[in-house]
Amino acid sequence: MEFHLADLFTERVSITLPKRYLLRGRVAENLVRQLDAPEADRNVALDSNAKGYFSDLAERPSLALLRRGLKRPSSYDQMIRIDEVVPITSIQEVLSRPSVRWEKPAPEEPEKISLEDFAERHKAIQATWTNTLSLREEEYEGDRRIVTGFRPPQIGAIHAIKAHWVVSDAPATLVMPTGTGKTETMLGVFVSADVNKLLVIVPSDQLRTQISDKFVDLGVLKKFGLLKEAALYPIVTTLKRAPTSLDEVDAIFGCAQVVVATMQSVSRLPVELKDRIATHVTHLFVDEAHHIGAATWKAFKTHFVRQKRFILQFTATPYRNDNKRVDGKFIFVYPLRRAREQHLFRPVHYIPVMESEPAQADLSIIRR
Repeated sequence: MEFHLADLFTERVSITLPKRYLLRGRVAENLVRQLDAPEADRNVALDSNAKGYFSDLAERPSLALLRRGLKRPSSYDQMIRIDEVVPITSIQEVLSRPSVRWEKPAPEEPEKISLEDFAERHKAIQATWTNTLSLREEEYEGDRRIVTGFRPPQIGAIHAIKAHWVVSDAPATLVMPTGTGKTETMLGVFVSADVNKLLVIVPSDQLRTQISDKFVDLGVLKKFGLLKEAALYPIVTTLKRAPTSLDEVDAIFGCAQVVVATMQSVSRLPVELKDRIATHVTHLFVDEAHHIGAATWKAFKTHFVRQKRFILQFTATPYRNDNKRVDGKFIFVYPLRRAREQHLFRPVHYIPVMESEPAQADLSIIRR
């Protein structure tokens, strides 16, 4: 059955299409993603009826936004499943819902791909990153940014990391105050320093989601033109359910180039599973290292030190929440004074948050 657009009302609208994935699904119940294209703005003439919204077939690529449960038309180049049909002036609200999914092209399902195939894909993706990162520095005229790029502490940290790895595989620590850009520093190192398999440890569920999303779309690297357009996006797993067997460890870490997990989810694993994880990964990054207790971190880190894995700890302060100094060789310490001088902080406003549960407090802070 084909849809005919005759006699339907046509209106040209500007819409933002949702992210499109090459790969999306679950392995051992954990979400695995590889982005194909980020959100994209498009101006398109759409006809609407009870089934959805449809561009003219002559428009390339032709687009259908079709309600769930209806048969897919074969003639359209692109198709997105939506929940409901609303007045076309409200179409963006429908497209912004988390339930919206691309159906054509549809993402591959990771559970149907062999580990051997994943290994080849990882090599192909990484090959597109070779010599593609620009360490261009951002520039300002007064308060107006005239050139997008890395911030000075990010550039300094990336150089410090690479210099350290030339001479040592010892665990290293970087002190970067909040607001100086730790995550983009991680991304810059990840795509430019031959990081084959990365485990990122974060202290909370909320940060696990945020950091996973950053690795999926590579943050501002592509948006700012710091990474060439031809560079492919990595395969990223968000670890919410801890593995329960060696086979699950192999499946989770065999499919992904980056696994993002909380310390709580991996520190309680049996020794043999932690040892197996350490054999898979080549690099271990710890975000907000000052939030992780010294004893917990020391016990977990041992598995990776034995395998001579490259370990980086990123922290806003050299002291942990338990008042013990963050361990590791301090290879880059960016002073708070310099961050203030370079206007890397926005104006600070005191907004109290009252929550009894730490997890709920974190969520409330993020929403603020």
